[in-house]
Amino acid sequence: MRKLSYLCLVLMLGSCSQSIEQDVTLDQSDKSAVTPIDCEDLGITFKKQGDALVFESMDAFYDAVRKLEEASYEKPIDVRDEIPIPTRTVLLASRDFHSLYDEYDAAMKEAEQYYDIEGGYEAFKKKYSSLYFPEYGDDYSAYLPVSSVEIAKLVNTKGEVFIDGKRLNMKDINSYEQLVQLGVTPPAENIQTRAAYPLNSLPTTYSDNKKRKIWVNVKTRNGSTAAVLQEVVIEVCFRKKGFLKKWYNYSSRTSLGTTPTFHEESKEGRSSHDYLLARKYGQRLTGVMYVTFRGTGDTKHYFQIDI
Repeated sequence: MRKLSYLCLVLMLGSCSQSIEQDVTLDQSDKSAVTPIDCEDLGITFKKQGDALVFESMDAFYDAVRKLEEASYEKPIDVRDEIPIPTRTVLLASRDFHSLYDEYDAAMKEAEQYYDIEGGYEAFKKKYSSLYFPEYGDDYSAYLPVSSVEIAKLVNTKGEVFIDGKRLNMKDINSYEQLVQLGVTPPAENIQTRAAYPLNSLPTTYSDNKKRKIWVNVKTRNGSTAAVLQEVVIEVCFRKKGFLKKWYNYSSRTSLGTTPTFHEESKEGRSSHDYLLARKYGQRLTGVMYVTFRGTGDTKHYFQIDI
């Protein structure tokens, strides 16, 4: 990827069923209130008024969403390569614009400090009130209140953005069922012994003290280039049990490895960690893989892939 300007990287870090139009309109009289932010590498000039970005039209907004998707694209690993799998670079937030995605990322990094102490969960909810807390069953994780990660990078912490002179709220998540459909919630409990090699998944596996759990989903999606028929997405997901004996999402570290070549890639941050493998035309990916999770120490959790 070509080197992007600093704010471009910020915006890259930082689907709406319906947007909610607010009574507040863009202050057209105060031209100095609108700050242009050039991002030549993406072909976009972002503008900001107050704490919200400004777009001339809905088409311009979704064009920015599309370009962010392209810029944020992570090249899949070719498993036939004889070189180690590289570690991805983590981009940092900026003072210039704090998005809803930045807020979510900050919350996940602090979650352990709150969930693991008495009264911490209530304090966490208050501090990060812009996030969605469904409190469904024993799932007390905080979730992004928008269904598109890229949109979350372009709206402020309230979920707002100026489009065509109007302040719109792009939050569209208001039920746990929506989160289930997006595939971001934990699966039904299914304890898996470490000796088994399940196919194209790793059912819920617990740490020895039952306070952490990990599971893996294997999916496919269309490839990004003509040479790549499909991309295999290996979702490594995890949760931790807090003071209230409820599960929550937080920032941790995982690794994905292949055997017998022992290539390994690591990621750090909130769940899920999505690892991408390239499946070329006519190629079938088969073999044994493993994941490690900081919450379960050095234990390797094995599963088979045949896809």
